[in-house]
Order: sequence, then structure tokens, then C-alpha cells
Amino acid sequence: MKERRLEILGILCMATSFLALISMVGYNPYEDPGISPNVKVENPLGILGVFIAYFFIKFSFGYSSFLLPALGSIWGWWFFL
Repeated sequence: MKERRLEILGILCMATSFLALISMVGYNPYEDPGISPNVKVENPLGILGVFIAYFFIKFSFGYSSFLLPALGSIWGWWFFL
């Protein structure tokens, strides 16, 4: 049972890391999370991707935050095995 939970945790870590990577790859410095609803969002994950990318790149670690999804994927793979 514990092994099964670790596998599920690993899959969730890898999926979350993949979604964070997609949102950061689609980062546009001109897209602010407080933009008007009438403005077209270019991020592949939509407004959620804008929030994620803006938080990680502007407020957290800058462009080095691209390493976080890689670390999360490695951590998830370790849990999965």
C-alpha cells in the first residue's frame, strides 16, 4: 500500500513539473497577471500559466527557475521507482 502511494506521488510530481515547465516556456514578460480580461493570453496554459510563470520568474528565482521542473521530475521519478 505504501509503495502504491509513493508511485502516485511520483506521478503527481512529474505531472506538476511538466505543467510548470510548459507555463514557464510560454512566459511573456509583457503578460501581467493583473491584465484586463479582454486581453488575449498567449501562455499555453492560459491565465493559470501566466500566474505560475510570473510567480516563478518574477518573484522567485528568475530564469534559473527553469531548473525547478527538472528537479521536480527527478524527484518524482525517484518516488515512482
